[in-house]
Amino acid sequence: MIERYTDHAANERTFLAWVRTSLALTALGCVLVKFELFMRLAGLPVRASHSATGAVASVLGLLFIAVAVLTLLGAHARFRQVRQAIASPQTVPLASSRLEGGLTVLIAVLAVVLAAALWWTDQHG
Repeated sequence: MIERYTDHAANERTFLAWVRTSLALTALGCVLVKFELFMRLAGLPVRASHSATGAVASVLGLLFIAVAVLTLLGAHARFRQVRQAIASPQTVPLASSRLEGGLTVLIAVLAVVLAAALWWTDQHG
């Protein structure tokens, strides 16, 4: 029997939730990078104005993928830190994690920029 099994299991579930978040951000980034390709596959006309939009979408896609990598690395570091704290026989104060707040702000900013780019394309496309 693993000592403090429920705590370890909760830590693993939290880590896996971060992994799923990272995968979702990666998928969104890939879709944005290939935005113009998806437009062509959908049978939508690709005009010259969409080339600029495609460039913006590609940059945003790469940024989302970079955030996904940071999310995964931060989640792994936090998982290891919590695992060691759970295994310790003493009460260990955990440093507050800035991961959640920083990623929330970063994803919110990217989402606003993406929404603005889509709005601009709709107005000028």
